[in-house]
Amino acid sequence: MSNQIYYHRRLEPRLNQALKQFPAVVVTGGRQSGKSTMLQKAFPDYTYLNLDDPQIRLIAMQDPRLFLTAYSKPMIIDEIQYVPELLNYIKMEIDKNRHNYGQYLLTGSQMFNLMSGVSESLAGRVAVFHLYPFSVEEILDHDRVNFYDEAVLFKHFLQGFYPEHYVNKNLNSELWFASYVSTYIERDIRNIRKVSDLGQFQIFIQVLATRAGILCYFLGIDSPERLLKSPEKGRIYENFLIMEFLKAYLNRFNKAPFSFYRTANGVEVDLIIEFAGKCTGIEMKFSKTPSIKMAQNLKRLNKEQKLNKAVVLNLHQEKLPLGEGVNALHWLDGLKSTIA
Repeated sequence: MSNQIYYHRRLEPRLNQALKQFPAVVVTGGRQSGKSTMLQKAFPDYTYLNLDDPQIRLIAMQDPRLFLTAYSKPMIIDEIQYVPELLNYIKMEIDKNRHNYGQYLLTGSQMFNLMSGVSESLAGRVAVFHLYPFSVEEILDHDRVNFYDEAVLFKHFLQGFYPEHYVNKNLNSELWFASYVSTYIERDIRNIRKVSDLGQFQIFIQVLATRAGILCYFLGIDSPERLLKSPEKGRIYENFLIMEFLKAYLNRFNKAPFSFYRTANGVEVDLIIEFAGKCTGIEMKFSKTPSIKMAQNLKRLNKEQKLNKAVVLNLHQEKLPLGEGVNALHWLDGLKSTIA
């Protein structure tokens, strides 16, 4: 990423707070979500060591104890999953003075391998956070973007909110995603589970895809026009909104108290948020024409479990009452009001 452009991340204040309470902090997250850039920009006084560098990795593997003592602290160790044995030596260093907080900032892209080692070696000594690609909030913190314009929104869908698309305006999204998916499958996944059948695993990746950009790439959607014509546009929209709520809550709090509602009769509500003693029901509709029918499942749920708030998030810019305490809101207004 460019050194000239930096989008501050909403997670930064929580990291600062954790570094005052724990000897080590771990930041997990997918590749290209901005972990390395965030830590180097937010903590410029930390010594930065990247285990993706073969020479630095070799030093860490050959003599972990020397590696940890040769460089000044506090330190950032990037991609620590490449030398997991370092975690045991970090534990020993921490145990020399458990109250010497904020000495280690660790990152890893292979979350399952990393967390297995963290759980075994650093239990009680570490705070763990997850960084996703940019949220709508983070983009609006930096740029004046009109997300009420569907064409603008769809363009961001196709970019997947990955930071590189915002600092490199000439980036070819389709080529970038092709490289990203190939790298993820052939490098990281094989390292984790020694996958031999990449074709079958690619299907698995499609099922697990949690970012609108990757979903669009797998579905062959490369323009706003194709998105509008796609029968999957509603699912992509729901995926995007749920991820935005997830990012918003995890950037502020330790958990995202989310669930969904479904009865044996097929009555469904897309998202239930139970937080601070309040319950919010949310339906998500890829439509600019909200109707009373769109609110019927929320009304049924409200009769069974009293909701403090019930909204249908859609593309229409004005707030509209749909009866029995349910309102239709533009998705951006609904996002802001729900997490306020």
